Amino acid sequence: MCKRTNKCLYAASFAFYMIIYYLSTGYENILVCNGEGNGTPLSHIHSASTLQLKPKNVFLDNDTGDIYVFNQVK
Repeated sequence: MCKRTNKCLYAASFAFYMIIYYLSTGYENILVCNGEGNGTPLSHIHSASTLQLKPKNVFLDNDTGDIYVFNQVK
């Protein structure tokens, strides 16, 4: 609500990190499929099975925080 109304908000600890998460993911629930949900380095992306990648699953690079989605067309 604070984002939609452009009002100030003081958030510490857990609340602060939740706001960062929701703003960076666009309020979508994402499921990390590598590293048991913790991610792995990007160099392990070639060992990821396409069978475990479903439409909402992502590959998380735990070094940079970047997320990658499998595109079946390409």
